[in-house]
Amino acid sequence: MTKNKHYILMADVKDSRLKKGDKLMSDFKSVVNEASIEYKSSFVSPITITLGDEFQSIVKTLSEGINIVLNMEEYRIYKQIDFELRYVIYQGEIDTEINTTIAHEMVGEGLANARETLQMLKKMNQNYYVYLENHTKSKYLNQLLFLYHSEVNSWRKKDYEIISYFLAGNNYRQIAKMINHDASSVWRKERTLKMKEYFTIKELIKNLAYEL
Repeated sequence: MTKNKHYILMADVKDSRLKKGDKLMSDFKSVVNEASIEYKSSFVSPITITLGDEFQSIVKTLSEGINIVLNMEEYRIYKQIDFELRYVIYQGEIDTEINTTIAHEMVGEGLANARETLQMLKKMNQNYYVYLENHTKSKYLNQLLFLYHSEVNSWRKKDYEIISYFLAGNNYRQIAKMINHDASSVWRKERTLKMKEYFTIKELIKNLAYEL
C-alpha cells in the first residue's frame, strides 16, 4: 500500500426505510458492537455509526477488512437479523490525520469515493464492492463476493438457526444430536443449503484477500 493510502470500510443497511426504526437500530448496533470487540486490533480508526444506518472505519489490511465483513454476515445469521448490509472496502487517500478514537473529522479522496461507491451499490442493487489499486485483483475479489452473496441470499430466515450450527463448525451428526433430529435429514439439509459451497467460496475470498 502506497503512502497515505488506507483501507476504508463502510457499510449501510439495505432498504432501511422499510424496517421498524427501533428494532433496526438495536440490531444494527449489535452487529457493529460485535465487530468492534471481536476485531478491535484490526482497526486504525474504529468502526463508527455515522448516519444512523451507516458506519465507517479504517482497517489495517484488506484481509482484516474482509474478515470483518464475513464475520458480520455470519453474526447477522446467528442472531437471525432481518436486514442485509451493503459493504464497501476502498483503498484510497485520507488527507487529514487519522482519528484513532472515532471515525469522524477526517477528509480525503478515499473517503469521498468510498461514500460515492456505497451510493452506487444502492442503484445497482448490489451488496459488496472492493476497490484496490490493482484493478485485476479487485475484479476477481468482487466476482467471488458476488458468488458469496448469491449463496447467503438463497438462505431463508427459517433456516438461520441450523445454518448457525454449520457456521460454528459442527458436522451434520453433531447438529442432529444438538437439535434432536434424524442425522439423514440434517445431512440432506446441509446439501440443500449448499454449506460446502459456502465454505469453499469463503475460503477463496479470504485467501485471495490475504495474498493481496
